[in-house]
Amino acid sequence: MSNWIDARRLLWDDDEQILIVDDVRSTGPMKEAGKITVQPKASYCCGNSFRTNSTRRKDNVCRLHTWVIEFDNLPLNDQRALWASSDMPFTLTVFSGGKSVHCYIRTTEDCSPEQWQQIAEALLLIYADADSKVLKDRARLSRLPGGLRENGTLQKVETTKERVSLQTLIDWIEKHDVTKGLRDKGIKGLRDKEKLSPPPSLPAVGTPAEKIALMTQAEESYKRLKPDLYRLYEKLIERRFKAERGQRNAQLISMITFLHDAVSCDVAFDFARQFYLFNLIAFHDPLDQHLTEARAHWDALERDYPNRLTAIEQNFYSALADRQKTFFRICRSLAHDEKSEDGTFDLPLNHFGHRMNLAGEEVRRLKEKFVLYGLLQRMTKGTQNRTENGEVIHGTAGRYKWTYGNTPKPTA
Repeated sequence: MSNWIDARRLLWDDDEQILIVDDVRSTGPMKEAGKITVQPKASYCCGNSFRTNSTRRKDNVCRLHTWVIEFDNLPLNDQRALWASSDMPFTLTVFSGGKSVHCYIRTTEDCSPEQWQQIAEALLLIYADADSKVLKDRARLSRLPGGLRENGTLQKVETTKERVSLQTLIDWIEKHDVTKGLRDKGIKGLRDKEKLSPPPSLPAVGTPAEKIALMTQAEESYKRLKPDLYRLYEKLIERRFKAERGQRNAQLISMITFLHDAVSCDVAFDFARQFYLFNLIAFHDPLDQHLTEARAHWDALERDYPNRLTAIEQNFYSALADRQKTFFRICRSLAHDEKSEDGTFDLPLNHFGHRMNLAGEEVRRLKEKFVLYGLLQRMTKGTQNRTENGEVIHGTAGRYKWTYGNTPKPTA
């Protein structure tokens, strides 16, 4: 993947206001990413996006999701070797046309300014020789993927991967035990859970106006901070489950039963919480009770799930790790869906990643494992997005067959 449209879509959503310039002194104007369809003949860009009609100042950054790691004093070949062997979940690397390779990390979710800075500090502890000014400045300009250096040298995209989930990046950072170093800097932690989602508990009483205000606030916050999950919630939950007074528990049981075959455990509980918050005015029981009941039913489904499988499927399932079990349940459910008469289904990597709170590359590895195990058989190969005559031709997902497709349909 080297053309402009593909690189742009890796770094920015179409509606983001981004800054692409040929002079480091430039501060604007911002442009809507989706409208930049021809590779700009420019040198610099900012990975994070800005408010409309604003200037390049830190306090004008409105969406924080990207960090850039750059080395000025490390030999170029050593930099390339570093990223080629690294297990750090990054999105793409760009040769600056000079003495460095810029590594972009673009997460699927946005984060708060505090959490963005905490992650920048943590990355600097891991990559102590990186340029701290680049890594710690959320409005900093970096080399534009595919752009032109001032002398006309191409700033070539060298490696492209996927956007990574915020959870994946944090998990990777925490493996390096930089917690003490962060504490020494006065930084409490990386996860910033209170910034990523509404509070875990709410008062059971309140006026209708107060509840409506909380509902609106919860939905707007979720849509802004977790846009990919919000779209998945609309598709999987909003179209299937409608809040009704006096039916909270019954709806919750149906919802968790469905989600057990559709998403990972953490995504399921996130959706159960959002369903409560988005429909707060219809419920009298407290949120803590709602989530406790969700957990109890999920655990019951976990215990019963092997009984729904054939003997050979049970044998496979018992040997899988938790992440693989989630992938197993999703694939098997899609293969047994009434819309799939022959046990085949599309397997889009990014969409599955949203269902499992994983990066698309991690889903690809799971898919390859299941093909190796004999659980999946590839029927048609997926294709990548491409540009023809200036128009974007969207790729197609690969189609796969569940090998044990003659098993009875799940009763969920």
